[in-house]
Formats: sequence, C-alpha cells, structure tokens
Amino acid sequence: MRFVPVKTTEQQDLQSLHRARERVACARTTLINHMRGLLGEYGVILPQGAWRFLKQAQDAIAAADLSDLARGLFGDLFDELQLSTSGSTSWIKDSLAFAGRTKLVGACRSCRASVR
Repeated sequence: MRFVPVKTTEQQDLQSLHRARERVACARTTLINHMRGLLGEYGVILPQGAWRFLKQAQDAIAAADLSDLARGLFGDLFDELQLSTSGSTSWIKDSLAFAGRTKLVGACRSCRASVR
C-alpha cells in the first residue's frame, strides 16, 4: 500500500478551484455543442471552439430562417451561455491569478504557482 502525505489547506483550495473551473468549462462546452447540433438541424453551421462560436452565433441566429419558437429558444440558450462564460468563471480566474501571484501551492500549469 502506498501512503501519501496529507495535503495542506492551500493545496486543497487550489485543487478545488481547478475542479470548479473544469466543471464550468465542461458545462460551457456541453451547451455550445448542444446549440451547434440544434442549429445544424436548421441548416446553420457554426465553427468549433468557444470563442469562435460566441463570436458568430448571435449573428447567425438573427440571420437564420427560424420560427419564433426556435428564435426564442436559441436566444435564451445564447443568453445562458453568455452568463456562464462571463459571470461564473470570473471569480475562479481571479482566485487562480491570486494563487499564481502568491506562493500558496504549486506545479500548476494554468496558474503557474509552485508546489511545495
């Protein structure tokens, strides 16, 4: 049996931040893929990649020949995507940036902190 040392509170905090960030990113990707699939059924083809999708989706939805129901649905989904992209990740990004500036924990590629 291999025994590992108990993580410090700071290490656990950073791990929690990364897991929360990963969850938000997965939820965003799921929503984008869902919208791309539904829009594809209407003949609206959008590129892969979150920033490309966000850049082109709103204009593509406005220009597409959609029913009022579909236009409302995609409008709501796009609003949900914008909220999840801006609001929920800002505190995670700020916290990871803070962890990177301080010597809390380390060997973290995304925040560039050094593990002890």
